[in-house]
Amino acid sequence: MPLADLVDDVPEILKNWPTEPLLFHRAPGALAHLWSLDSVLRREIQGETGCLVHVNAYLTPPGAQGLKYHYDPYVTLIVQLSGRKAWPLHPPFVENPMTEHGNFLERGFTREERHHLAHTAPVRTFTLEPGDVFWLPRGFVHSPYAVGHEPSLEPGDVAELARQATRA
Repeated sequence: MPLADLVDDVPEILKNWPTEPLLFHRAPGALAHLWSLDSVLRREIQGETGCLVHVNAYLTPPGAQGLKYHYDPYVTLIVQLSGRKAWPLHPPFVENPMTEHGNFLERGFTREERHHLAHTAPVRTFTLEPGDVFWLPRGFVHSPYAVGHEPSLEPGDVAELARQATRA
C-alpha cells in the first residue's frame, strides 16, 4: 500500500477526500525507495484510489520561484526529497475545478483575481522539508518557491489524483 507510505490514515483520506491542505512529516530519505519504482508507485496508487495518476518532477534553483500563481483541477501530493520549498496558498477562486470545468489553463485569472493576488497575503504558507508529503486539494491557488541555499528537488513529486466525483 504505497499511499500509506505517503499519508496518514489512508481509509479516512479515501473516504472523505480532504478539502483543506494537509502536511505529513516523514523522515528525510524515508521515501527515496518509492521513486526508483516510479511506474509501480503510480500503478499501485491508481489501484488504491481508482483515480488516474500522473507524476511530474521539479528542480528549483536556490531562492528561485517555481511556477507562478496557478491552481490545479485535481488533488496533488507533493513529496519533498531534498532542499526546502515554500507553498504560499490562497483559497480557491473556482469551486471544485476539474479538467472539463474551471480549468486554470483555459480560464486563467480574472482582472479582480490578479489584483487580489498582487495585494493580498496568502492565507497560509507551508514550508516543506525533506521527507514531507503535502496534500493539496484542487483549486487552491499556489506559487511555490525554493527556500535556502540549496536547490529544491521533488523527483516524482506531483501525483495528480484526478477524481471526477465532486466532494463536499
